[in-house]
Amino acid sequence: MIGRADVQAFLTSASKQLAGESVHDLRARLRGLLTCAEDWGWIRPGTNPAKGRLRLPAKVAVRPKHVIWPAEFQKLILMLNEPYSTLVTLAVLCGVRKGELAALRWHDNAQPRTLMVDEAVYRGKLGTPKTPKSRRQVSIGPGAQQAIDRWRARAKFTGPEDFVFGIRTNSPIDLHNAIARYIKPACKALGLPPVGWHSLRHTYTTWGRLAGMKAETMRDQLGHASVLMTLMFTAMLKTAQGKRR
Repeated sequence: MIGRADVQAFLTSASKQLAGESVHDLRARLRGLLTCAEDWGWIRPGTNPAKGRLRLPAKVAVRPKHVIWPAEFQKLILMLNEPYSTLVTLAVLCGVRKGELAALRWHDNAQPRTLMVDEAVYRGKLGTPKTPKSRRQVSIGPGAQQAIDRWRARAKFTGPEDFVFGIRTNSPIDLHNAIARYIKPACKALGLPPVGWHSLRHTYTTWGRLAGMKAETMRDQLGHASVLMTLMFTAMLKTAQGKRR
């Protein structure tokens, strides 16, 4: 018999690996599922262990999120071969998510200095971005556009529907392998902390905050659902930066 303590333990365990929003979603789904079970007579009335208030534990970071600084960024992209140099450039200068990077097609950059984000790769499958707000137009600077243009001159697949970072089968690149095989070893060789795709997105946010970017502009660039999420994100980074100093 599943009891309230079991549900609490499950949510506590999940919070160590999932974002806070995902834990809230799990709680809601459990509550709905067990409410149906109660309505259908599968469990006794009044015994839904997910009903009522449950204490959700504070989110604890699974691994530290590193930020790289401009001089480190320059060294890293010079160390990397293509397409990894361009991938890191777009992650840092544009703030797009890992899955969105993998799903970019050449027609998404049909208008110079703009990326249209309307697809994403999740667990190897191509689909839609994370949220409705994630479907967006991202403005990019001249440095990011120049990196794209340089890569296009060398890329094997350059048709409008082809993936910008397509592998030899013209399917989306595996960015887990890209980090493990190329980017982290380059960081190690340069004496930099190991970074992941989310760290590079944090780097974009940190640079934007230090440059005085408005929270509303950053929200739209990152594809956040609300400006509050962006403000919380930047406040967390400010705290982490203070600790580093």
